[in-house]
This record gives sequence, structure tokens and C-alpha cells, in this order.
Amino acid sequence: MGAVSVGFVLPAFNAEAYLGAALASVLQQGCDDWAAVVVDDGSTDATAEVAGEVAARYPQVSVVRQVNAGVSAARNRGLDELAGSGLRWVCFLDSDDTLLPGSAAALVAAADSLPGAVGAYGVAEYMDSAGEPMEIGAHSAFQRRRLSFRPAAGAGAAARLTAGLAGRPLSAAEPTCFDTLAIYGSVWPPAIAIVSLDAAVASGGFDSSLTYMEDWDFFLRVARYGPLAFVDRQVAWYRRHAGNTGAELAASGLAIGERGRSYGRTVAAVRYKAWASPANTAEQRSALRRAFVREQAGALRAHVRNCAEQVGKGRWREAVSEAARAAGALGRLVVLHPVRPATARAERSGSVPEAPPPSRRRRELRE
Repeated sequence: MGAVSVGFVLPAFNAEAYLGAALASVLQQGCDDWAAVVVDDGSTDATAEVAGEVAARYPQVSVVRQVNAGVSAARNRGLDELAGSGLRWVCFLDSDDTLLPGSAAALVAAADSLPGAVGAYGVAEYMDSAGEPMEIGAHSAFQRRRLSFRPAAGAGAAARLTAGLAGRPLSAAEPTCFDTLAIYGSVWPPAIAIVSLDAAVASGGFDSSLTYMEDWDFFLRVARYGPLAFVDRQVAWYRRHAGNTGAELAASGLAIGERGRSYGRTVAAVRYKAWASPANTAEQRSALRRAFVREQAGALRAHVRNCAEQVGKGRWREAVSEAARAAGALGRLVVLHPVRPATARAERSGSVPEAPPPSRRRRELRE
């Protein structure tokens, strides 16, 4: 294994209550060569003071301040600060999350053991605002349910066909590749992963036009460069509190249905952005198509089932709504690939530079 050489980017907005714990967890990683950049994203509380106190004791920690621009822009600012530092890996640790001791070393070891890997990740568990564990197993269970369109080694014809159409479960020892992330991005919060610093820079960083799902979009683009090793152990705590994105949406007065539509539009935007990228190989475009078809087929089944249930209960208005949703899923399924979302935000979703074409990627990463 090479040196544990990791840069940590901590975007922080009004994070005085949690930033100290996040930085303390960085100090417990035992890296051979490391740096941490706290990006104070226009905080109005004592965030800068908390970060400054740690930076005064540890020269590896630096603090930069900017006008509030959102978490993606803050992560990108930190990435810019680390570019050219000579560090091998980068970890994006949100200021309200924490790493388990030694997680970075475990992830680096996993990445170094997988040929061609551009990173590695583990799983997270929830903790509450006070740092107490909550709903243990809920978050990690989803992250462990990984699917691939690639058949298992030595699979027969039927198994190959099933994997190619619907996907197959991956074992814990198998890496996560582009086709797995095309189905859905289970790499969140970003703290659970280390990524090649060169690949993170080359991918263009995080798309600040996305309200959420920006982590899925980022790791999907990074996976164009190579696989991510999967480490079947908890490496981080994911804090749930009133300032999380979901809570902010609720506080804004949006109804549940409106949040659901926003979520669906964002998923569609990320899928279309990935589909439209000129960086795709033929295999990657095929994986994106199959992931889209799989998603719409599942939605169609769910809406048909819900429609039948509503008919059985005599709820005709709800049944008509479910039938309309089923028709929409069927129409999208006929297209056989992601379609451009009809929202202004989706129109801007290609604003972050995509990865270079495959013929250039290998050369740039070598250089």
C-alpha cells in the first residue's frame, strides 16, 4: 500500500455546533501526508473562529472564506485549494458529519488493492443532532444493495440475460463501477469516500446548479475514469438535524408532493446530463439506457398496482391520477433513454465541464 496521502475538504455554513467534531475526526485518521481545507461559505456565526482555533494548532489545516454560494461551490473551492498539492486522494467531509478513526487508511488500502481504482467508499450510519446513533442499519442497508448489469464470472446464458436486463446484486467483494452508479448513487454522504484528487479535478467537481443529488452526479462522472472499491464497514456518521437539505425544503413551506416532484426532476436532470455527455463510451451509454429503462419499468408497475388499489377502494380521482402517472412512465419507457427535463434548472445542468473524451482521459490522468 502507498502512503495514506489524503486531502479533506470541509464546506461549512453556520456550522459552529458541529464543525469541531468534524475536524476532530479528521485528526484521528492517522494519515502520513494530509491537509484539510475548511471553506467558510459565508457563515454568520462562529464557524470561522472554530476553524481558526484548530488551524492555529495544526498547520495542515487551512481556512478560506467566501460569499455564500452553496455546498457544491464550497466543495469546489476546497478542491481548487488542494489541486496541485501532490496529495493522492481527497475526501469531502460535510461539516456536520464525522469520520470513524482510521477510515481514511482503510479506504486508501482498498483503493490501492484494486487495479485501476479511482477511489473507495464504505457505508454510513445516522446520528442525531447531539451525535447519538439513530436508526442503525437503515442507511447502510440501502448502500449495501448494489446492482450491476455485468454478469458474474462464469454465469450461464440465463443469468447473463437477467443481469443485462434487470441487474444482479453485487457481492461485498466486488467494486462499484459506472453501471452500478447509473442505476442510482449510493455514495452519500460524500464523507464515506476517498477519490483520486486528479480524477476529482478532471471531472469538474460538483454541479452547483443541482439543489441535491449533486453527490450522485459527481461520483457518476468520477466513475467514468475507473471503479470504486467497496469497503463493507462503517466509515462515517451521517448527522440528521434541522439544517439538512430535506428539513430546509420542509421549512420553506413546500408540500410533500411538491418535494416529491422536485426530487423526481432532479433525478431526471442528473440522468439526462449523464446520458448527454460526450465523454460516454458505448458501454457507459448502454448502462445509462438500461438503468433508465429499469427505473421506468419499476415506476410503471408501481403506478399500475396503486391504480388497482384505488379502484378497489372506490377512490376514482386517485385512481385516475395513478393511471395518468402510469401512462407517463409507459411513454418514457417507449423512448428507451433519458429525456431532457423541461425545467430551467435542468437546462442548466450541463454547466459543469464533463470529463474529457475517453481517448484523452488516460493520458491526462497519467500526466
